[in-house]
Amino acid sequence: MSNRPSETTTHARQTRTPSPNLVQQALQAKRQIIDRLIEGEMPLLEAVVRFQAVHREVGLPIDETLGLPSAMDHEAMCRSLIGWVHLTLSDRPEMAETVSTRLETELQRHLNQHGQISLPRID
Repeated sequence: MSNRPSETTTHARQTRTPSPNLVQQALQAKRQIIDRLIEGEMPLLEAVVRFQAVHREVGLPIDETLGLPSAMDHEAMCRSLIGWVHLTLSDRPEMAETVSTRLETELQRHLNQHGQISLPRID
């Protein structure tokens, strides 16, 4: 039997578990992003970039956290965020439909103009 750690053991040691405070701060930051997106104060693509940044700060890949394939493309990230917005507004179905439609239109307009999703650089 080898004394070398298995690949699974090595990966488990490399994966950092964020502190409960950090997770709480990340959830609050994500909620603020979603709220701004709902209010029309932030464009969809910027919200995706900021959502990704929150995940990087916590140390958890966005795709892994959302239970999505690791090779998730930018369009899938946009659609996932639209889904989070819809879920957030689930107690107000008419508003959920209105905001989701607005965001889908924004996404489709970008795809029509550029052929793919190019996330902006946010400083």
